[in-house]
Amino acid sequence: MSLKRLSGEDHYDARSKKTRWAQIKETWSRLQNKAVLTRTCSFTVSDDIITVTVGKEQLRHLIHESVLWKCPFFDKCLHSGMREQEEKAVILPEDDPEDFAIIVKWLYAEKIPDDIDWHRIIPAYNAASKFCMPELQNALVDALRSQMEDWCLTPEWVSHIWTRTEEGSQLRELVLDTFYYDISKKPSRYNEHNMEHQAEADGPKYAAQMEKCMTNAELGLALLWRFADPAFRPKAKPCTMKGCVYHVHENEKKCSRP
Repeated sequence: MSLKRLSGEDHYDARSKKTRWAQIKETWSRLQNKAVLTRTCSFTVSDDIITVTVGKEQLRHLIHESVLWKCPFFDKCLHSGMREQEEKAVILPEDDPEDFAIIVKWLYAEKIPDDIDWHRIIPAYNAASKFCMPELQNALVDALRSQMEDWCLTPEWVSHIWTRTEEGSQLRELVLDTFYYDISKKPSRYNEHNMEHQAEADGPKYAAQMEKCMTNAELGLALLWRFADPAFRPKAKPCTMKGCVYHVHENEKKCSRP
C-alpha cells in the first residue's frame, strides 16, 4: 500500500476542512441540552453550512443553512439572490456576540439559557425583534416576568430599560405596568421622607431616582396615563398574570400558554 503525498492545494483543503469542522464543534459545544437539539432540528450531512460573522470581534458561527431558514431575516438573505446566498456567509458587524449566541441556541433548540438575567434579556429581546423571531421574544419576556416575582422595580431600572427598548415594545409595557403597580401598592417607598428601611434608606434613594426618571417626558406621560385612565392599567400584578400576556404574534393571534 502506497501513501500519496498531498499537493499544496490538497494540504490547504485538508486544513480548511479540519478548521471548519472544529469551528462547527465549537459552536455546538456552546449549545446546552443536545438531546433537545436533536428532537427540534432536522438536517442532513449534506446541509450547507453558513458562516455568520458577528460583532466587532468578528466571532464566527457556522450554522446549518436549514436551521437559519427558520428565521425570516436569514431566510430572506439566503433566498433573494443577495450576495449572502452566493457566498454562504452573513456579516453582522453591529450585533452583540452574546445576544447572537442566544439567537443560535433558540434556532437549534428553541430554548433560552436557564441562567439568563435581566441585563441580558433586554438586548436579546431587541435582537429577537430585529431578526423577526416573535416566539423567542415571548420566551424572553416570560423569563423576565418570572424573575420579577421577587423584585421591587427601582426608578433607575425603569429608566434603564425604557431607553433601551422601542416604542410599542411589549417588554417596555411589562416594565412600565410593573412600575405602576409597585407605586400604587406602596407609594411610601418612593417618598424621600420614608425611612422604613433604615439600613437601606430606600425612600430618599428612590425619590432621587424618581425625580431623574421623570425628566424623560415620554416615560412620565406613559406612567401618568396609567394613573389617570383605568384602561391603561394592568388588571393584576404583571408577573402573576396567566396566559398570553406581553407577547407578540403574527396576525395578532394569541397563543395558548397557561
